[in-house]
Amino acid sequence: MSKEMTFRPMRRFKQELPEKECQEILTHAYRGFLSVIGDGGYPYA
Repeated sequence: MSKEMTFRPMRRFKQELPEKECQEILTHAYRGFLSVIGDGGYPYA
């Protein structure tokens, strides 16, 4: 059984990056943040 997670709208929507740019950052980044699952299965960083 697969549950698809829906995210809340971004609070700072003007800072949102296009998916392609996000993938590029993740591919070339030297460091980042580890996120975990919070209450109710919602991502928490």
